Amino acid sequence: MLKPLSAFVAAGIVEDAPRLEDDESSGWYEHYMNERVRLSNVLIARGEESAEHLALFALINLGLIESLANGILTASDAVRLFYCAENCMFVRKHVTNKTVDQIMSHGVQLPDLFEALPTEEAFREFQHELSAMRSLCLKILDTEKQVA
Repeated sequence: MLKPLSAFVAAGIVEDAPRLEDDESSGWYEHYMNERVRLSNVLIARGEESAEHLALFALINLGLIESLANGILTASDAVRLFYCAENCMFVRKHVTNKTVDQIMSHGVQLPDLFEALPTEEAFREFQHELSAMRSLCLKILDTEKQVA
């Protein structure tokens, strides 16, 4: 069962989270949209990742992919929040699951598409990359389901 956002804040997965106030105009949404997710707190280091950690990684990514596909997040936002160098290096050094590394590699390259390609071609390639990432996430979930 997935935990509420407050559990991730308490576990240190989301950096510098403010206390949420009852006032909806407090800007909590903007704050969380600017906070990096620390994969080192989501996945256990030194190859000790569990099925639960990998499933959580896949579910977080599926949420990011959906947000990217619907225009809620830009490719640059996604790199700043999740597919950042810190998280990519953590995955390379500490995670034994190669599919996780593939997902991070796809994610980190998303903004480059819009710099390197004409708009229409970049959009097509962006959708293709999101589809590939989605498939990899589903592969993780399917594999972990079979193990459990």
